[in-house]
Amino acid sequence: MKGLPSWFQIVKVPLLLCGIVCLISVPDLLGLVEWKQYALRPRHWDQWYGIFTAPLLHGSWEHLWSNLPPLFFLSLGITQFYPRISFQVLLGSYVAPGLWTFLAARDSLHLGASGVVYALAFFLFFSGVFRRDLKALTLALIVAMFYGGIVWGILPVEPGVSWESHGFGALAGIILAWYFRKQGDPPQKYAWQQEEDRPEETGPWDYQRWFVPPEGFQHPDK
Repeated sequence: MKGLPSWFQIVKVPLLLCGIVCLISVPDLLGLVEWKQYALRPRHWDQWYGIFTAPLLHGSWEHLWSNLPPLFFLSLGITQFYPRISFQVLLGSYVAPGLWTFLAARDSLHLGASGVVYALAFFLFFSGVFRRDLKALTLALIVAMFYGGIVWGILPVEPGVSWESHGFGALAGIILAWYFRKQGDPPQKYAWQQEEDRPEETGPWDYQRWFVPPEGFQHPDK
């Protein structure tokens, strides 16, 4: 979009995602509408739409605020570090956790964007590992530092928490990271990682820097 400030171009996708979540969740939490019937109910086939609507709903203000910051910053990391595959990763992170929760989770109401958050966090971490990219590994370290406790959310230790959607989100992130490990933006080569370029023209060979001269180079004593 032309005419918009550069900073908005960077954050427009994360802002859009968080804006849609707020647009659906806030009226419900204020009591203006009642949309809890659109939550996900595993294997209730007449409510299959919960796969797509549940991430937009939240049970409380605390639930909403706990998901918005990581959703914003993790989606920002996806769009900035993996722009060529960001759409596929965001789409897979949105659909896969809900689909698997619908098929395999316990029969209860499941709602909230935390499954998406787990998918994005685990994608960033494992993508950095699989690609062996300094940039991606740095981002992976940041994810581990700020969301290190996220791993406990995949265990059934807290009542009322959809640990299934957390676990399936983590699994989706790992699978996406593996699938896209050789796609999208190639790892960046830094100056200290690159072999110093050798001279391209023939002439005296510097034996203090290179031991064996290629064909066409002259011995410095000749």
